[in-house]
Amino acid sequence: MSDKLGLPWLKGTPLVSTITSVCASAFLLFGYDQGVMSGVVISSYWLDAMGNPSTIMVSTITALYDVGAVFGAILAAFTAEGFGRKRSLMIGTVLLIIGSILMGSCYERIQMMVGRIFTGLETPRWLILHEETPHRGEIVLSKLRNKPIDHPSIIEEKNEILGAIELERADDGSWLALFKDGGDGTDKRFYLSLGIQFMQEMGGINMISYYAPTLFKESLGMSEERALFVGCFLQVWYVFASFLTWYIIDRVGRRRLFILMAIAMSIIMACEAACVAVGGVSASIAAVFFVFLFEGCLSWGWQASTWVYPAEILPLKVRAKGASLAAASCFLGNFLVVEITPPALENIGYKTYIIFAVLNLVQAIVSWAFYPETALIPLEQIDKLFVSNEVEKQPKKGIYKFQYSVVRTADDVFHEIQRQRKMGNNVELGLKDGSDTASSDKIEKSPVEHVEIE
Repeated sequence: MSDKLGLPWLKGTPLVSTITSVCASAFLLFGYDQGVMSGVVISSYWLDAMGNPSTIMVSTITALYDVGAVFGAILAAFTAEGFGRKRSLMIGTVLLIIGSILMGSCYERIQMMVGRIFTGLETPRWLILHEETPHRGEIVLSKLRNKPIDHPSIIEEKNEILGAIELERADDGSWLALFKDGGDGTDKRFYLSLGIQFMQEMGGINMISYYAPTLFKESLGMSEERALFVGCFLQVWYVFASFLTWYIIDRVGRRRLFILMAIAMSIIMACEAACVAVGGVSASIAAVFFVFLFEGCLSWGWQASTWVYPAEILPLKVRAKGASLAAASCFLGNFLVVEITPPALENIGYKTYIIFAVLNLVQAIVSWAFYPETALIPLEQIDKLFVSNEVEKQPKKGIYKFQYSVVRTADDVFHEIQRQRKMGNNVELGLKDGSDTASSDKIEKSPVEHVEIE
């Protein structure tokens, strides 16, 4: 039997894997929605049921999901701390079920639109913060780490959480704080969070995810059946391509993946435009290949990384609020792309791809100039990178004059941690076994500290 703290026998890595899988199901449902809608919008049966809507109306019906998601993400900023993560997930699931029922049973346009909006719509730290005593939080930590509640590493982690909570209570964690420097660059970090998630969508991924069969049918002249068949394989490829991200996301680093994959996606979009403009069987085959390659590059560089980046870059005092608004900016970008794609393809054709080629190139430049590396760097060290009076003042030459000063410092820290790992030094911050309890001390005493604030 389970209790408020879950199944008593589920501990350690199996518990972490279970929690991660349940949370990841949200993205599974998001992808399922994209896959279903990509086929629905070219279905003659659905178009007849919706009264044969115009191209703009089809794009609006599809994009309304993201309108609901924008408001849902903003609402999460209020419910995440008030109700806790667990209850917030349950509320969101109920709304998702309601929206799915409305869409699945609809026979007219308004019900479909309402359903799209509805469908868009606790941790140890939360327990320690909101319970009268931190005991329940200690129990959850014990289960997550699979160690006794009085184990030194559990006690140390609990004390770190308590210290962070006291710091958060002492600081201004209001909405207004998101737009103030606060001595630790809070405003800059918030803008970086908004930007990275907005740019993910403006790269054009949802032009493909939502409208792949439409692209294959309208741009490449495929039959409806073949367009749906190729679109199905495209989404299966998307899943398998994502597995490589697990291996490279920390080894290569967030920043390098942002830059390299944005450049790759820019080139791919330019090639796609050329293929669509030329036409013919050979060009159509090449165009399909480039669509598959684009989704692969997106999953390797701009899928997982953009969702972990806000949580890594934002200070603790505004993390819930900032991450929620960053998610809202993601869905806002999603809405814009999904809304404009059908009329753009109808009116300017292959030039639509050129627009996204330019946007991806701009995003590569912006990532190079302003986005510091966060992979492997402890969260408390991220704070030090942005403290205005501690940022290392390095002389800048050439194009580096246009680069945010924190970027070079963060790169030095990242490469130093990688070097230490290759030498066998432990920098995992005590997340794997009891022998790691002193690892945070190693970070403080290592050359990494010297590199950061020298």
